[in-house]
Amino acid sequence: MLERDPELVLGVEDGGSIVASVLGTWDGRRGWVNRLATHPGHRGRGLARLLITELEARLRAKGCRKLNLLIEPDNAAMVAWYERLGYQRDDLIFMDKLL
Repeated sequence: MLERDPELVLGVEDGGSIVASVLGTWDGRRGWVNRLATHPGHRGRGLARLLITELEARLRAKGCRKLNLLIEPDNAAMVAWYERLGYQRDDLIFMDKLL
Protein backbone atom coordinates (compact mmCIF):
# COMPACT_ATOMS: atom_id res chain seq x y z
CA MET A 1 0.00 0.00 0.00
CA LEU A 2 2.76 2.41 0.87
CA GLU A 3 4.48 1.78 -2.46
CA ARG A 4 1.37 1.91 -4.65
CA ASP A 5 -0.69 4.67 -2.99
CA PRO A 6 1.30 6.27 -0.16
CA GLU A 7 -1.01 9.31 -0.19
CA LEU A 8 -3.89 7.08 0.99
CA VAL A 9 -2.13 6.04 4.21
CA LEU A 10 -2.92 8.80 6.71
CA GLY A 11 -2.15 9.29 10.36
CA VAL A 12 -2.24 11.81 13.17
CA GLU A 13 0.64 12.03 15.63
CA ASP A 14 0.71 13.38 19.15
CA GLY A 15 3.95 13.49 21.06
CA GLY A 16 5.67 11.20 18.57
CA SER A 17 2.97 8.51 18.74
CA ILE A 18 0.36 7.70 16.12
CA VAL A 19 -3.02 8.35 17.74
CA ALA A 20 -5.31 7.98 14.70
CA SER A 21 -4.93 6.41 11.28
CA VAL A 22 -6.77 5.26 8.21
CA LEU A 23 -5.67 3.14 5.28
CA GLY A 24 -7.37 3.81 1.99
CA THR A 25 -7.15 1.76 -1.19
CA TRP A 26 -8.09 2.49 -4.80
CA ASP A 27 -8.45 -0.18 -7.45
CA GLY A 28 -9.16 2.23 -10.30
CA ARG A 29 -12.90 1.77 -9.93
CA ARG A 30 -13.80 1.90 -6.23
CA GLY A 31 -12.14 3.28 -3.15
CA TRP A 32 -12.09 1.51 0.20
CA VAL A 33 -11.76 2.73 3.76
CA ASN A 34 -9.66 0.19 5.62
CA ARG A 35 -8.81 0.22 9.29
CA LEU A 36 -9.91 3.61 10.56
CA ALA A 37 -8.75 3.75 14.16
CA THR A 38 -8.36 6.32 16.92
CA HIS A 39 -6.58 5.66 20.20
CA PRO A 40 -9.20 5.55 22.99
CA GLY A 41 -7.56 8.45 24.82
CA HIS A 42 -7.90 10.67 21.75
CA ARG A 43 -11.48 9.91 20.71
CA GLY A 44 -14.07 12.66 20.51
CA ARG A 45 -11.62 15.22 19.12
CA GLY A 46 -12.65 14.94 15.47
CA LEU A 47 -9.54 13.06 14.36
CA ALA A 48 -11.43 10.27 12.60
CA ARG A 49 -13.62 12.81 10.78
CA LEU A 50 -10.50 14.74 9.75
CA LEU A 51 -8.90 11.57 8.37
CA ILE A 52 -12.01 10.42 6.51
CA THR A 53 -12.53 13.87 5.00
CA GLU A 54 -8.94 13.99 3.80
CA LEU A 55 -9.06 10.42 2.47
CA GLU A 56 -12.25 11.24 0.53
CA ALA A 57 -10.59 14.31 -1.01
CA ARG A 58 -7.52 12.34 -2.04
CA LEU A 59 -9.60 9.55 -3.56
CA ARG A 60 -11.81 12.08 -5.37
CA ALA A 61 -8.64 13.62 -6.87
CA LYS A 62 -7.74 10.16 -8.24
CA GLY A 63 -11.12 9.94 -9.98
CA CYS A 64 -12.87 7.81 -7.36
CA ARG A 65 -16.65 8.20 -7.52
CA LYS A 66 -17.68 5.62 -4.91
CA LEU A 67 -16.12 4.80 -1.57
CA ASN A 68 -16.86 1.55 0.23
CA LEU A 69 -16.27 0.30 3.75
CA LEU A 70 -17.17 -2.70 5.88
CA ILE A 71 -18.15 -2.60 9.54
CA GLU A 72 -17.84 -5.77 11.58
CA PRO A 73 -20.73 -6.64 13.91
CA ASP A 74 -18.71 -5.97 17.07
CA ASN A 75 -18.19 -2.38 15.84
CA ALA A 76 -21.82 -1.74 14.82
CA ALA A 77 -21.93 1.42 16.95
CA MET A 78 -19.94 3.11 14.15
CA VAL A 79 -22.82 2.74 11.67
CA ALA A 80 -24.56 5.89 12.94
CA TRP A 81 -21.26 7.82 12.85
CA TYR A 82 -20.69 6.95 9.19
CA GLU A 83 -24.32 7.72 8.36
CA ARG A 84 -23.83 11.23 9.75
CA LEU A 85 -20.99 11.61 7.23
CA GLY A 86 -23.28 10.65 4.36
CA TYR A 87 -22.55 6.94 4.04
CA GLN A 88 -25.48 4.63 3.36
CA ARG A 89 -26.10 0.98 4.10
CA ASP A 90 -25.99 -1.35 1.13
CA ASP A 91 -27.41 -4.86 1.18
CA LEU A 92 -24.53 -7.09 0.14
CA ILE A 93 -23.59 -10.69 0.66
CA PHE A 94 -20.11 -10.88 2.11
CA MET A 95 -18.19 -14.10 1.64
CA ASP A 96 -14.70 -15.18 2.59
CA LYS A 97 -12.50 -18.22 2.53
CA LEU A 98 -9.60 -19.09 4.77
CA LEU A 99 -6.57 -20.29 2.82
